Amino acid sequence: MNNLHQHLCPGLKGNNPLHFLASLGIFRLLCLHDSHARMGWNLEGSPFPVYQTTLDKENFCKLLAEDFGWDEQYSKALEELPKTTKSKKNYRDEKKRLDNLQITKKIHGLYPITNGKNRIEDYSPKEYRELATKLAKLPDSESPVEKIFFQLDILAACGSDVILKGENTIQPSHLSFSNGAGGQLLLKDFTECALIVSPTSLRDTFSGKSTNSDEGRSLNWDPADQRSYAFLHGDPGDGKNRAFYNRTINALAFFGFSCFPSVPGKKDLRTAGFFEKNKKFRWPLWEPFIAFPTAQSLILADFKNYKGGRSSALWLEVERFALNKRFFFSPSTLVTTEEE
Repeated sequence: MNNLHQHLCPGLKGNNPLHFLASLGIFRLLCLHDSHARMGWNLEGSPFPVYQTTLDKENFCKLLAEDFGWDEQYSKALEELPKTTKSKKNYRDEKKRLDNLQITKKIHGLYPITNGKNRIEDYSPKEYRELATKLAKLPDSESPVEKIFFQLDILAACGSDVILKGENTIQPSHLSFSNGAGGQLLLKDFTECALIVSPTSLRDTFSGKSTNSDEGRSLNWDPADQRSYAFLHGDPGDGKNRAFYNRTINALAFFGFSCFPSVPGKKDLRTAGFFEKNKKFRWPLWEPFIAFPTAQSLILADFKNYKGGRSSALWLEVERFALNKRFFFSPSTLVTTEEE
């Protein structure tokens, strides 16, 4: 096709598990808008994703932002609000409050799994099955088939109604690191991250212009999220010593998370991408442009099937470990055929 555009995203690093998941999230959302979308990786130097799509530069970020509840007309209306409050700070606070209420409501409508629940464990098996049944029965006129599959992919990634954590509690995915410890709650934290997504935040994130300057909670998939007291820049007891994140990357990563389903195993829940008794998470980076089904087949494949030079993919892995009742990822390492 002659009208294809390439979008380079050097701000996302393929050797970082959070950035990898965010890159997949972009690809998954992109496919909802363009069936011709393809993705590859620039493997020269620090690897970053490259997308090939019929969407031009403006629509690439605009349509992705709308998938997080961003509304162009509503955003313009907020900017034009009469400044009748006593101070600029009060005006900004009121604008932010209205903005958050409106977008949160829209996010809950777009992604029903986030509506009324803060984490996966808040669902009973019955509620989980009822939500899956409801999503699967949405008429095509209300939601295209591809979007229904996307919703079900999110549900399958979050956990399983067969393997339970307690008597009546869903066992969460091994990728779900925000299950209450430290006040982190996966579904609630995703919603709060999604609030900040806009075409501008996406462009800045893709280019690498944005930094970890957002307050709030991350989804804990960045190895840098593990900040032992000895490595903090200030007194850990000081309320001003807050953690900062890039909420846009975390919001995108939630949709990349949907590419790793969890299924019942012989004794416990199994999550795609995890090996060695769920202690290691592994992913590939590929250079040629490929379609999403091909990418997902590669992502879900066992590395052992790609020994002996039969794959052009570069494989990386991180360790999943617990510290103070919270899960973290270690920095990534390159997987070589000799290790298998």
